Amino acid sequence: MARFNEILVGRYNRFLQKLLEMKGGPPAPQLSTEIQPSFDIEQIPVELRVLMSFDRYWFNTFVAAVAANDASIQIRNPAGSNVVAVFEALSFGTTVQAPVVWSIGNGSVADLTNVFAANRQDNRTGSTRTPLVFSSQNTPTPGTDLATPNGQFLLTIGMNPVIVAHQNQELVLAPNNAWRFRLTTVNIVFYFYSLMRCRALETAEALVT
Repeated sequence: MARFNEILVGRYNRFLQKLLEMKGGPPAPQLSTEIQPSFDIEQIPVELRVLMSFDRYWFNTFVAAVAANDASIQIRNPAGSNVVAVFEALSFGTTVQAPVVWSIGNGSVADLTNVFAANRQDNRTGSTRTPLVFSSQNTPTPGTDLATPNGQFLLTIGMNPVIVAHQNQELVLAPNNAWRFRLTTVNIVFYFYSLMRCRALETAEALVT
């Protein structure tokens, strides 16, 4: 029989059970009707996120300079991944000042020529690979962008981070979505670094209406 105010999102119960090393059933099966001491489990330290079923990954690459060619890097979350990715850091680099166009694709998007997989950052997790697909290519200028423009930014010489000052500025990449970053100045190297965490979608998150 269902409990009053029963909690059905399992990852929070699992987190409490693992963090506090509690035996038996769920330690917090329902919400309290009284005032209780509490802590914000969404503000836990990075090293404890593994207990909330987050897998952390990093990925870096570069696109070589090719005469008369743009350089593009793409990140795609496949339609059937059932995983949400949260990007904690994105950095781009060039050898000269150059603009980057950021575009977004919703739905079926083809990968670029060179396909890569991310690297696991926390070896305590059981998942060895993220379903995200990273790809890159050189394209005779002007290269192609995805369907929806998402603005552009100017890179200075060296590495340039996309500022993620707090958690509300972290970037979410849902299933069946892709980002493409195109360096529009020809014949220069395009460097890229990212840090992200992934977890399985909850039932209520699969389609929000």
